[in-house]
Amino acid sequence: MQVIGACGLKCSECQAFKTTQANDLEKLAELAKSWGSAENPYTVKDMHCNGCMSGRVYKGCTTRGVRNCALEHEVANCGGCSEFTCEKITGLWTGYKLNPADMMQNMGKPQ
Repeated sequence: MQVIGACGLKCSECQAFKTTQANDLEKLAELAKSWGSAENPYTVKDMHCNGCMSGRVYKGCTTRGVRNCALEHEVANCGGCSEFTCEKITGLWTGYKLNPADMMQNMGKPQ
């Protein structure tokens, strides 16, 4: 099953999501170490994720304004928002060097 995040990323292809679904605590610990930093360390609990719009989300995604905005607008992803495409989503795509056309297609909004 494919899970799409608020921003258009495929959550179901993310290592945090896949490792959580496999209940592989050892791999989650490895991800926490490699994805965290000295300034912002992650724990195994921080890595647990059932997808962006679920109640159990990778800590890095909970701090991003796009996910929180989608929750506030009560949309499954940004493609369902009346303000699409806004500066929040385009800024995230640019910051992470994501292809907007791919993200839009994942959200069901082909260009």
